[in-house]
Amino acid sequence: MADPSPISSLLPAIVFVNLTAGAGRVRSIIHGIQKVFESASVPAEFVTVGSAEEIASGALTAIRDGKRMLFALGGDGTFQELVNAAYGADVVLG
Repeated sequence: MADPSPISSLLPAIVFVNLTAGAGRVRSIIHGIQKVFESASVPAEFVTVGSAEEIASGALTAIRDGKRMLFALGGDGTFQELVNAAYGADVVLG
């Protein structure tokens, strides 16, 4: 029987967390975001990053390691760095 959830081939999700984004507001919502993943039964690894270089490096490493679902938790700049690092890769971004 085929796997009923094609998303399972993309998991676990990797969430790059920029704790300084939004004047530090991310700190107040991270627990709630983790709960969303848990309640949806979506395994996720939360990786704290502190700079654009760390986001790019982390994303490239994750892609090289076969991760296919990558998220940015931060601001516009955090997401932009993720997009730039993942450009051309067969991944899902959020």
